[in-house]
Amino acid sequence: MTPPRSGATKTRSPAKNGRAPGTLVKVRRRQQPKLPAERGSFGARVLGTERDLMDIIENGIPPVEYLPGADGILIRGTRNQIAAFQKTGKSIGTLVLCFDMAMAGCRIAILDRENGTRTFADRLSAIIDARGSSAKEKQRWRENVRYLEFPQLRATDADDLVGWAMAKRLDLVVFDSQRMFLTDLRLSESNPDDYSKFMDIAIDPLFRAGIATLILDNTGFGDQTRSRSSSAKGDLNEVLFAMEGLGDDPSLKKQGRLRLWLEPGRSRYGHTGEWTLDIGGGVFGCWTSIEEGSDTKRAAFTETVLRVLAAVPDGLSQRSLFTAVREFGIKFENEIARHVWLAGLEHEGVLTKNTQGRYCLPGGNDGPREAERAARRP
Repeated sequence: MTPPRSGATKTRSPAKNGRAPGTLVKVRRRQQPKLPAERGSFGARVLGTERDLMDIIENGIPPVEYLPGADGILIRGTRNQIAAFQKTGKSIGTLVLCFDMAMAGCRIAILDRENGTRTFADRLSAIIDARGSSAKEKQRWRENVRYLEFPQLRATDADDLVGWAMAKRLDLVVFDSQRMFLTDLRLSESNPDDYSKFMDIAIDPLFRAGIATLILDNTGFGDQTRSRSSSAKGDLNEVLFAMEGLGDDPSLKKQGRLRLWLEPGRSRYGHTGEWTLDIGGGVFGCWTSIEEGSDTKRAAFTETVLRVLAAVPDGLSQRSLFTAVREFGIKFENEIARHVWLAGLEHEGVLTKNTQGRYCLPGGNDGPREAERAARRP
């Protein structure tokens, strides 16, 4: 009798298909499967995720990198959330941050499920007018920001979402706001399992692709520093910011102030901070860190501008003025601040532009005294 080939054996079979009982038949043994490489396989989903931690340590752990224009706030490739009470100003505050980030070269997508094109366009126009943005800066926004009005995600969109984000070379995707995205997916924000599904569909795929996300969400009527409903919101996002209004609520006609803060223990990366934003009434400042002594820096900047312009009656161009201010030792970690503060001084009437478009002090000899009084205002 010829021995069976490797991988096969012989056994006696019952009567079947016309064979007599006890007939020897060949049975193929189960072969050891090769490591599958196709997408969705065990090899890709589990075995392919192994990492050599010692190798990473020996070759240098990658440093924490902040996104352009968001130093100290948004870390590249992280999952972030801003929680605030309804109608506090989450969307407009985030839009100001996105504007400054876009000016610094960050590529952003805003997925808007709450406000609509008209509202966003009105707010963006107000920022541009308040900042006196140039044609180049407007073009920079157009190149770096993608705005989507009322997009509707489905449970099968993860691959397409990541593919689109990679094709646009996005650094950050903003979800405004969270509740409507969950509703589109027929998920409940109060159910931890449902929230986990949302993260798995929309957030984690972007995270794995190295793209940061920022979710805007409402707080409840109790704790004003945490998102309402499911605790999974805090468990599954890595950095949890809170936002509130200080004093009067800002509007297009009335100036107010927003506060953004990150408490100890609310970031997986260990960073903390507190920032304020003057906004409304024709003023759109930038998010400025309180820890960096922003009020002191602004006062020093104002005093130096007054000294420089008092010595040059004919005025100075913006570039010449900034050069002169630097010669007095005024430096900024956030270069956007100097443009915003200069525009603020002009809006307050502390300085003005002459017919040549140069910055100068208004009111002759009374100009410096009025400017000093304005600089001392809180």
